[in-house]
Amino acid sequence: MSGPFTQISLAINRSMAINFPYRFNRPNTFSVTKIALIFWWISAILVSLPSLMDGCGFIFYVEFVSWGPMDDPCSAHLSEYVTYLVISMAICSFSINCFSIFKILQQSQIDQTSALRKRRRRKMFIQCVIQDCTHSIDVINNTFLYSLIDAVWFQFLCGAISALTVILLDGVLMSVLHQKSATPANTAAEKTVTRHFRSSSVITTTVV
Repeated sequence: MSGPFTQISLAINRSMAINFPYRFNRPNTFSVTKIALIFWWISAILVSLPSLMDGCGFIFYVEFVSWGPMDDPCSAHLSEYVTYLVISMAICSFSINCFSIFKILQQSQIDQTSALRKRRRRKMFIQCVIQDCTHSIDVINNTFLYSLIDAVWFQFLCGAISALTVILLDGVLMSVLHQKSATPANTAAEKTVTRHFRSSSVITTTVV
């Protein structure tokens, strides 16, 4: 019985350290972990005391490396009680460990998500500033510079070439800013966003 008690004690210890790190690491005059281990070990000994009674003994089978009940009714009932207790404690330990793992994964995902959000916001800010500047230049070319000279080649440069240059710069900007952050999981989604952004840029330039 000392094994299941030790396992559930370790599971509770890990769960307390994960969920209450500041309280867990607070300096104490006594070790809570040692007291908990001593408590569970004493409890295991107390639970095992009924096996010392006459007719409630167990036999150790060397070939199976395990204990087995004797043919007495007391041993059979005690064996069922111990089996149910061990299964219950194993389920509790497994549940606590699963909760601890979920907590760790959730915390790491939150930290990773926040870091990714910061990088994405920084890249998005740089992208918006550059794109606004390029589109502003395109608007100036099509509105003011277009009418300065009546030559066809000059109007062609201020119109079509300017619009194509803005689209080209948008594509280069998206490739540079999102190349390192692209992963196999989100490459398709980013390509879709890029195509959508390019198509919207074409529509915007045409309207202007």
